[in-house]
Amino acid sequence: MGKYQLRGVDARTRYADMTADACSRAYAADILRGRLLSIAGVVAIGVLSIVAASFSNWFFYAIGIFAIGLVVVLFRKWTTTKYTELMGILTHDCDPEKLRLVLERSLRGAKRARSKAVLEDDIATCEYYCGEPESALARLAGVELRDKHDKLGIRKTSLELLCRYALGDAAGAKQALAELKALRSQVPSSSAWAVPLETMYESDKELLRPHDQWTRKDAERMYKRLTYAENHLNRASAQLRLAEYELLHRGTDEARRLLEDPALEPLCPRDQAERARLLARLA
Repeated sequence: MGKYQLRGVDARTRYADMTADACSRAYAADILRGRLLSIAGVVAIGVLSIVAASFSNWFFYAIGIFAIGLVVVLFRKWTTTKYTELMGILTHDCDPEKLRLVLERSLRGAKRARSKAVLEDDIATCEYYCGEPESALARLAGVELRDKHDKLGIRKTSLELLCRYALGDAAGAKQALAELKALRSQVPSSSAWAVPLETMYESDKELLRPHDQWTRKDAERMYKRLTYAENHLNRASAQLRLAEYELLHRGTDEARRLLEDPALEPLCPRDQAERARLLARLA
């Protein structure tokens, strides 16, 4: 048995065996169904509230107004959940090209500036994992931020770092890392993004260091990210980096086991290229 206890096969999404067209239709149908149910709920509650007001029953009228607000909040949370499931085409199925096609169609129908910015950022992420960092950087340049300290701003900065590193722009990558460090000190510890930001910062800082200077503590962090990764994409990235550590510092046996692990599939194009690069060094 090898040094590391590897994860088994990760779950895939309901979109895994669909075409991009089918994914778009399924997602649009989900959103339409949720919107119609929400509208029906708001109308029904509104009618009941008006009836309550007509009888001067202000208590039930107030409950009705509160319920309408609750329906709106729940619908927004539900749409966020559905969008996260759609993003699973990348994060779980590792098919960035298919997700890019789906998101580009959604972008054409987007009306709100915030929605457009999120979609542009996610399409740029797909481009990066398709092995197209130049396209991703060009798209990121057009993403307008409301606040660089929020979730979108943090994601954009980290993605820019990865793209610049992939293109060999060491100075640009270090500048992006400095921005992440500044954001890390400004995000409150109570924020839901405090821990993910810390993990992101440590991983990016580790990436920019000379890889032959990685230490056993770095390897422990890599293995921890592999073990607790919330999705297959992050698990694969951590496993590939851990394989490189083993190759550089401990020899080929464990590196080969990590790279040839059948559960490492599926891989996005960028990670396929990275695994091929590392396997070539084993030959």
